[in-house]
Amino acid sequence: MGSRWPIHSQPTRCAPLFALSTLVVMGGIGLSIDGARVYNAQQRMQAVVDSAVLAAGRRAALDGNNANVEETFANFMAASPALAGIPLRPVAPDMSHPRRLSAELIADVPTVIMPILGFSTVEVRAFSSAEYGFTKLEIALALDTTGSMTGSKLEALKDSARRMVDSLLDRAREDGDVLISLVPFGQYVNVGLDNRRQSWIDVRDDYSEPAEWCGDVRPEIARSNCRMVSYSYTQDGRPMTGSYEQCDIPASVTSVEVADR
Repeated sequence: MGSRWPIHSQPTRCAPLFALSTLVVMGGIGLSIDGARVYNAQQRMQAVVDSAVLAAGRRAALDGNNANVEETFANFMAASPALAGIPLRPVAPDMSHPRRLSAELIADVPTVIMPILGFSTVEVRAFSSAEYGFTKLEIALALDTTGSMTGSKLEALKDSARRMVDSLLDRAREDGDVLISLVPFGQYVNVGLDNRRQSWIDVRDDYSEPAEWCGDVRPEIARSNCRMVSYSYTQDGRPMTGSYEQCDIPASVTSVEVADR
């Protein structure tokens, strides 16, 4: 007959398994609860550091004074209620790169359940960077010069365009940082004759329609010495040539009579 375990010894065998399963269950619960708290803290930190970097970058673009930039960043951080309850480490904006500002928030967020697994805090980071000013800028100004702009409207347009160009060029640190082109716009924009048939431009082919007129047309009595006569003209700014038939008509036939109404 085989031996059997005594009934009273079964709890002893189940205790380690029960303790292990309890640890796993508590770890899962802690991961879900503390994970949600860590995620929430990271999202709040990211939103604040993004806004703080943009505010400090704007200040840097205005005067470029590092002390003022750091003060703006610190004031924004201190005034943000979203960081309440988050133990942040000391932070300062990084301005070591030209025309670029960055900052990284680091916090040791305390856990609630995870300490049973040996994690009393979780390190949370939020990084943001922004470029201020500009390095290279290319602008095309399409200025309306049609008849409706005649007078004070056109003068105001030229004054506004001039002040805009001066403002942009004053902020350029080196020659070539700002490139500006002017495109006067009337009924058409002149992009140069060489671009007449380019794929990126859509211009209808030139055409003509016969004009209708009212009157009695009398047939020509006679004509002689008919010949083709060449002439030149311009079309869309391009020199063109053409020809037409010219005949000699007797001097007695010099007009067309229009019917009396």
